[in-house]
Amino acid sequence: MNEVKHLMDDCEYLLYVTMIFFDLKFIFTVGEPIEVVANPNPSREDVQELHGKYVKALQTLFESHKKEYGIPDVKHLKFI
Repeated sequence: MNEVKHLMDDCEYLLYVTMIFFDLKFIFTVGEPIEVVANPNPSREDVQELHGKYVKALQTLFESHKKEYGIPDVKHLKFI
């Protein structure tokens, strides 16, 4: 767990430095939580089902906020 915390701290520092040196603006939009039931041994179907919910939630979030950020209606979120 310490490795994860260390990595998160490094990423936060990198983001901060990047924003200062390149004068970048980041916009964050937070959506509704996705209900997840803890399962230490998920099946492939369980993972695919949850992934599908996540992707759908991201698409919904993008579509509902894109006008606020100047993204044209004809643009849609594409996962590759």
